[in-house]
Amino acid sequence: MKKVIIILAILLSSILIIFGWVQYSLNQKVLLSESLSIQITKGMSVNEIIEKFNNYGIFEPAFLYKLIFRSIMFIENKQIISGNYLIKNNMSHYDIIKAIMSGSNQNVVRVTFPEGIQLTRFAEIAEEHIGINKVRFLELAKSPQFLKKFGVEAESAEGYLMPETYDFYVNQSEESVLAKLINQQNKIWTQHFANRAIELNMSKHEVLTLASIIEAETPVADERARVSGVYHNRLKRGMLLQADPTVQYALGMQRRLKYSDLSYNNKYNTYIYPGLPPGPINSPSFKSIEAALYPEEHNYIYFVAVGDGSGRHNFSSSEEGHQKNRIIYKRNLRANRNRPLIE
Repeated sequence: MKKVIIILAILLSSILIIFGWVQYSLNQKVLLSESLSIQITKGMSVNEIIEKFNNYGIFEPAFLYKLIFRSIMFIENKQIISGNYLIKNNMSHYDIIKAIMSGSNQNVVRVTFPEGIQLTRFAEIAEEHIGINKVRFLELAKSPQFLKKFGVEAESAEGYLMPETYDFYVNQSEESVLAKLINQQNKIWTQHFANRAIELNMSKHEVLTLASIIEAETPVADERARVSGVYHNRLKRGMLLQADPTVQYALGMQRRLKYSDLSYNNKYNTYIYPGLPPGPINSPSFKSIEAALYPEEHNYIYFVAVGDGSGRHNFSSSEEGHQKNRIIYKRNLRANRNRPLIE
């Protein structure tokens, strides 16, 4: 009996010593001269993760933390969440474990996607600031299977990404970045625009297409509803839209147009093809979508830039008035020593 008691006492003492050692190790603070950025990719094993942290003197001894990780994952039914984690000086080992099993404490970057940019520019900005693969991003943005998940019934996500400022995790996946951009526009559409589109008997695709043209035509917010009114009037009368930005999109370049460009045979060329082009030519802002759905009521069917550098336009309801405005435009250009868009 005495031996049993001694054995039990030794076992209990050993358990307490081991438990104390584990507690001590978990509460140990990491000592770093500067914060670390550690990437845990999807599918990494516990051994691989421990090894990666061991390179910085964290989670040592490795055998102990392999056991601790697996025990927590089993007992608490938790998983390691992939991401780019920010490890700061004086974090405890337990703090780090909690972070990577909850997805917290990840590196976050604030990214702004300007209004009116095209799909390729979204990809470039995301690659530069988030670390995604631009090629993969564009492949997904043109994948029917991927787009269908978000209700995008178009050949690409052009026009369906909401230009705003977002917070992303560093090295977040291309799928999740695109999903966030599309979902934000879907949310705004449902809350603010869906019912109005039904009233006008316009599809979301048609609205976004018109809004993208309005976005490209004027940088002046309070002028967008008026520009929208011009295009609505032209559509109702069966007139060609004759929108210069659609020709630039067809050409695949932002440059001054030549008169010969206006006859370029492409369905985005609204100088030769009637109605709206096949799809959006950029990602329109909230204000431009709003303008497309709430056009100003007037009789204008023409507009031309003032040419004074303000970005504003003069509007007219007749060819005669339009020609007068073109003269003003050219005169202002000469006065400002600028060259006309069409030459």
